[in-house]
Amino acid sequence: MASEERDIVETERPGPPTGLGLVKGLGVTMKHLLRRSVTQQYPEVKPNLPPRSRGVIALKQENCTVCYKCSRECPDWCIYIDAHKETHPPASGGKARSVKVLDRFAIDFALCMY
Repeated sequence: MASEERDIVETERPGPPTGLGLVKGLGVTMKHLLRRSVTQQYPEVKPNLPPRSRGVIALKQENCTVCYKCSRECPDWCIYIDAHKETHPPASGGKARSVKVLDRFAIDFALCMY
């Protein structure tokens, strides 16, 4: 494998430095500096939230399958689930099946960040 030698080409700038980039940057800064601020006074003016924003916990006890996923994934550890297993009698020709039954489903909203 032969090594290739490449020529380094140096380009010269025409004339002395003009500071044109500095002037453009200051122009952008001045444009934003003179723009009116968009600050809202929060307690009096509520922000318009998008419809899919986080803020409401939609977990319902009647929909719980006791998989513990929500309590494991909660960043604040504020979801508490207690359950026990019950064995159901076998169907004809089958085995006894154990099913988790929900005892407690609680969300501590004092700890919740949403």
